[in-house]
Amino acid sequence: MSNQIITLADTAAMTAILDSGDRAGAYLYYYNLIRDVDRAAADQILMQMQITTYSGFFGGAALIGNSIAKDSNPDLYPPTLDIFSEEILRGLILTIEAAVEDPDHSGVLSASEIRDADRSVWEAMQMEQYFPGNIQFPYSDSVFYSEGTMTAMLAGLQLTFGSRVGNRAEHFTGSGYVVDDATDYLLIRNADGIIVYVEDKLGLVDDATNGMHENPGQVVLTAGMDALASIARIALAFPKLALGVSAGLLSAFIGAVSVIQSNDAAAQAAGVGIGKLLSSVTDEIEYDATAAALFKKYVGADGVSADPNATLPEQFVWDDFGIILRSQGSFIADDDPDIIIGFNDSVNHAGSGEDILVGFGQSSNHGGAGSDWLFAKDAPALAA
Repeated sequence: MSNQIITLADTAAMTAILDSGDRAGAYLYYYNLIRDVDRAAADQILMQMQITTYSGFFGGAALIGNSIAKDSNPDLYPPTLDIFSEEILRGLILTIEAAVEDPDHSGVLSASEIRDADRSVWEAMQMEQYFPGNIQFPYSDSVFYSEGTMTAMLAGLQLTFGSRVGNRAEHFTGSGYVVDDATDYLLIRNADGIIVYVEDKLGLVDDATNGMHENPGQVVLTAGMDALASIARIALAFPKLALGVSAGLLSAFIGAVSVIQSNDAAAQAAGVGIGKLLSSVTDEIEYDATAAALFKKYVGADGVSADPNATLPEQFVWDDFGIILRSQGSFIADDDPDIIIGFNDSVNHAGSGEDILVGFGQSSNHGGAGSDWLFAKDAPALAA
């Protein structure tokens, strides 16, 4: 006896909505079919509705993560993120169709099947290591400990401690916009009926950030170390560590102030993080329209054409402390403590201060005169 819930007529309807230019609308169609069947899967779809419309935290994270992916894979990345988002959704629809044609499948994909479908599109483009969604695969070391997870964490740091770049509801007001305020989401459609903004009411962002996104100052004080500790957690799995930094020391670093204080970059980043946590009780993280426009222009998102002359911001800034991103060329840090994330084939040198260098791909990272921490994955060159 068939347990089919989704039909090929449903996938055809999703395709028709997508063809009309309404990516979020196609997701919404599927969401309404599965919301009372598999809540975890429905939450994953609701999250992706926010991603595909560049809305809020999830949409901002997608802009940042995809910008880093494009910067590190310029010859592989699609012409625009809008096109890429469409291809990911078409891949999901094909996966749903395959499930519908399986007599033992209801057509309701699980949350993990949805994530697998998304990642398969990145795999087809040979960029799976840079998929920001790799952060949702903690059960797979080969997937989780990757450039994509780092980009997602960097995006989270910027959006929690720096500035926000995802679309906000107030951007879509006035004549022609229609608000659909439902129990579990708020949608805004433009004059053509296309969904341009999505906001869930289920606390999905707080679930993803352990509550630090909306109320970081109310999280226990030890969470003040979490931003920097995220880097250390990935470094724990790196096969090659320099300067004799042991796994035991790194474990202590995650929770021990004394270890963090042994490196100026670590101490300053932790201090800024704690300061932001405390100040966030009264100060809201602001939306940065300039940064948002820059990311959209760089990657080609939200109807903005990709500018071939645009460049990725070199730093993600928490107040006056920056995380430096390098995917190509040679970089030498200055006298100040820095956290330098090297992707692709960049060559990075610590300055005279005490720095942290994290390397992915074939990036080459070199310590300087200070007491630097160097972490590497995929065996890029490290030198003290």
